[in-house]
Amino acid sequence: MSITRRRLAHPLIGAAVATAVLGLAAAPSVGAQPVAATAQVVPGAQVPLGSRFIPPHVRGDREFAGHGPQVVLDATLVLMRSRIDVRLHMRATETMSDWTTVEGTRTTTIYYAPTGLCVSGVSVGTVNNSHYRDTDHDVDVLTPGGTSFVSKYEVVGDTNGSEAGTRTGVTVYTKAFTVRLVPC
Repeated sequence: MSITRRRLAHPLIGAAVATAVLGLAAAPSVGAQPVAATAQVVPGAQVPLGSRFIPPHVRGDREFAGHGPQVVLDATLVLMRSRIDVRLHMRATETMSDWTTVEGTRTTTIYYAPTGLCVSGVSVGTVNNSHYRDTDHDVDVLTPGGTSFVSKYEVVGDTNGSEAGTRTGVTVYTKAFTVRLVPC
C-alpha cells in the first residue's frame, strides 16, 4: 500500500478541507475558554454622573419668569452590542410671554459588556416619558414607578433669575437591573 502526498495550495484552506473530509473537530485555540450566556446586575446610576444635563437655550429670552415651564422628559435605555447607553432628552417651554425654551439630548454610557459577550436584553422597561408644569423655584423630584429603568428625575425648571441654558436641567437616576449577555 502506498500513500500519495499532495501539497495543498493554501494551508488554511487545506486544514479546513482536511477537517471536513476526515471529520476532525477543530482544536480550540491555546488558552481560549468557551464563553457561555450569562447575566449581570447593573447597579443604579446617576446620569449624567455627578452633574445635571443642562440643555441649550433655543428660544425667547433666558427667563421663565414664573410662567412654568412646561417640562417634557424622555429617557431611553439604548441596548448596543457591547454597551448600554442612556439617552436623555429634555424640553422646557415657558407657558406664555416670549415662550422661552431649552431643548436638547445627551447620551451617556452606563455599562460595557465583558469581552466575548454581547448585550441581548434587560430586565426593565427601556423607555420612560414624563412631563409636568413647574410651579416654583425648587428642585422637583419625579418618580415614574412601574417597570421603567428610571428610579427618579431631579429637575430644575424655573429659578430666581435667568436660568434657560445655564441652570434649567435634569438628572436621571436609574434602577439596578439585570442585563442578559450571550456569546458574540
